[in-house]
Amino acid sequence: MNDPGSHKDLAPKGPLEGELFPQCRLAVLHSVRDVPYLGIPSGRRYFSISEIAGEYLLIEVYNEMCTLCLKELPNINRLFNLIDADGELREAVKILGLGAGSTRRSVAKFRKKTGYDLPLFADEKWHVFGLLGKPVLPVLYFMRKGGADGLRILLRHEGSIGNPEDFLAHLKRRIKQEVVVKKDHHKH
Repeated sequence: MNDPGSHKDLAPKGPLEGELFPQCRLAVLHSVRDVPYLGIPSGRRYFSISEIAGEYLLIEVYNEMCTLCLKELPNINRLFNLIDADGELREAVKILGLGAGSTRRSVAKFRKKTGYDLPLFADEKWHVFGLLGKPVLPVLYFMRKGGADGLRILLRHEGSIGNPEDFLAHLKRRIKQEVVVKKDHHKH
């Protein structure tokens, strides 16, 4: 009897926790709000995600035609606002949404229509989505900058985050674990 949980086609594809997030460039869509928040140089049309300020980066990959994604984005926007209001996390954790298969124009219209504060970007040609192994959407990646290594994935979460306040508490615990690991690593 085959164990359906071991079927290789059902296993997550693309980078997993502990691995590096692929390097990618995004087009600046809303420079007035997003450039200062993300800490990227002004006047640029494109930026690499590794240029984003902060020690941690959270990316929610969604698609505008995905019902679950559309239900989840208000939670992610709420998480963005909670992080932005938290004095300890505001500078350390940056968050953005990435529209897989979305055009720049559709992302701009979508953001205007929804009124989200969360910076949203387009993955027009599904490039980043492909580098991520075409994951089930929505999917969230929480990463820590690793110097020259790039962004190391601390958490990969498919589906809904549930209550944004509870998820933020979970992220804070993960950050504390990382700080302890980093301190222990420097002792040796």
